[in-house]
Amino acid sequence: MGIRAIGTAVIKLLGLYYAASAALGICSSLAFLLIPQPGGAIQGVQYAFGASLGGWIGGAFVAAFFMLRGDDIANALLPDRSLAIANFPAGDLLWIGICLLGVGIAASAVSALARAVATALWHLGANRQAGFADAMRRLYPSPVDAALSLAVGLLLVWSARPLSSLIETRHRRRTET
Repeated sequence: MGIRAIGTAVIKLLGLYYAASAALGICSSLAFLLIPQPGGAIQGVQYAFGASLGGWIGGAFVAAFFMLRGDDIANALLPDRSLAIANFPAGDLLWIGICLLGVGIAASAVSALARAVATALWHLGANRQAGFADAMRRLYPSPVDAALSLAVGLLLVWSARPLSSLIETRHRRRTET
């Protein structure tokens, strides 16, 4: 079994995780609509449903991308070598782990950004512009955190090789002394 095959399997499993999370989230959001609400609370229920649905749709998009394009992601990130743990350098395992950690962090950020975009679009719809500024103030940390998480995830993917080399070099120096 090769490194790329294992990476593909992990990415597709991550896609299944996001798919299950999105399915459960959509079901809970739809169930929330079925709970009887007082007359004035309908607007709040619609807001909560719209905001949560955007995030779950983003999660479903990430899940579909990982499950359908997992091979392409693994081809771009991982070498096509056979995996023999006995002669496999620890730095390469660390490199693969850092790459996959970055992919997971970036995927979570995409879902959070989709939730923020859905909230903004819902408020910009008909008869809801008055609450847009207030909703964006309440939502402010979420899109900023998601954008930073996306940047960190992508940075981990692109700098995985130097990071793993640095960690491995420091580990070797500590064990030699």
